[in-house]
Amino acid sequence: MTDMPATTTTGRMEGLKTQAMTYLDKARPLAKPAVAFVARRPRMLMGLGALGVVGLVAWMNREKIARVASPMIDTGMEKCAELYDRMPWKAKADAATDDDGTILH
Repeated sequence: MTDMPATTTTGRMEGLKTQAMTYLDKARPLAKPAVAFVARRPRMLMGLGALGVVGLVAWMNREKIARVASPMIDTGMEKCAELYDRMPWKAKADAATDDDGTILH
């Protein structure tokens, strides 16, 4: 499949290479100040690398994280609803509505 002439022609690859270089040429002036900033601060580069590794590990384990965290999220939502029902403005809002939920002015 990889040696099919329709997919490996030089003209097609050259077009993609030219397009990629155009994007790189546009990005170079934008990236130059950021590269200079990080070059003077190597700890920032190490921190960004660590953040990237942590993000990759979290992405690879996202199903497990969701499974473990969902009970905690549900508990938090229930506690939030209880606290919201005890707020003073909630009593005023309930008193200002009709039995069918129509807001009284």
